[in-house]
Amino acid sequence: MNSKKEVKTSNFIWYVLIVFLIYFIGCTISLVLSLILNINLGHMIFNKNDYSWLQIFFHNISIILIIMFSGFLMSIPSILLILVNGFVFGAVLGQSIISTQLMELVISTLSHGIPEIAAFLIAGGTALNISQHILKKKFKIDKP
Repeated sequence: MNSKKEVKTSNFIWYVLIVFLIYFIGCTISLVLSLILNINLGHMIFNKNDYSWLQIFFHNISIILIIMFSGFLMSIPSILLILVNGFVFGAVLGQSIISTQLMELVISTLSHGIPEIAAFLIAGGTALNISQHILKKKFKIDKP
């Protein structure tokens, strides 16, 4: 028989997968639209050092906190932020393909993109988890 902790962990993994799917849908829609419209905006500049790593870190922390605590608002803001983030990445990916700069994009985003996107997905899963607990308490649902 499953314990409550195993059920909660299983639910959280499902929430993170749902958030990943939302991000992936945003990326895919934006990428496909970029490639269909085939608008070349010219050469993109990656690794432009306008911001320090500390500024970027605190910006990402603030976005992650907004995503997490929007669980108290039934996760609607977090879902929108994840979707918009996916749209932006899909558009940049499409533009890098059109302008033949895909390798530059991969090199410039790989080091920070993986932990950043993972943190956004975990924060989104946390928001969905918070929303679920609020709904359970409000409607007095005892099922896991």
